Parts: sequence; structure tokens; C-alpha cells
Amino acid sequence: MHKDELAEQSACAGRGAAPLFQSGIIGPRQWCAAFGVGMRVSQIIAGLVLLAVVGFAVSFYYSWTWSEEFLAPVRVGMTKGQVQRLIGLPRHSRTNAGTETCDYTRLWSRDARVYFDTNGVVQAVEMD
Repeated sequence: MHKDELAEQSACAGRGAAPLFQSGIIGPRQWCAAFGVGMRVSQIIAGLVLLAVVGFAVSFYYSWTWSEEFLAPVRVGMTKGQVQRLIGLPRHSRTNAGTETCDYTRLWSRDARVYFDTNGVVQAVEMD
């Protein structure tokens, strides 16, 4: 065997290929190529980038649909108590000219707001 072949064989021998090398069934280059010993850094980076893109797409879809699904049971004409029993307390609440705006927006979601009149009845539900 040549010096280069011995070096390749010793690099791949830890993967259980020694009997195959000795019998001549497969050479060290074929074994290493088949089982990823020579995997390039660019392939690893491309895999991580693909994983990040897929993760971002799934997160974006979830955040886009969350507001609609969360506020789906809230209807115009419900009382403030009914709304709070259904979806809980708002993150923020502010009053302007008799209209109370309850903000259910999360950091990762679209806007989700419920507007109440002075009597505590739902006027509108908004999802931006």
C-alpha cells in the first residue's frame, strides 16, 4: 500500500471499515465518501441556514394566525366579563373618549385588540 492509502485507511478505520479494506471489497476513499468523513463546512452551513429559514417560516405563520384564532370566540355585543372569562385579562388597557381599548397583543403576534363602549359591551374586535 502507498503511504496516502494507509493514511486514508487509518482515518476511516474507526468507522468499522478495516475488514472491508483488507478483503478488497471497498477502498478507503469509497468508504469515507459514503459515510461523510469528508463533509464540507459549506454543507453544514447550508443545512443550518435551511433549518433557520424553515424555523422562521413556521414561526411567522404561527404568529400571523395566532391573533385570529385567539380572538375568534369574541363577538360584538359580549360584555367585558364574558370576554375576560373567555380569553383572560388584557396585556394593556386604555380609555379614550369613553371607549376602552383592551390590548391582547403578544410580543410575537399581530395586533389583537377589543374595543368596549362606556357600558362595557364589545363594540369591535381588531386584528392588524
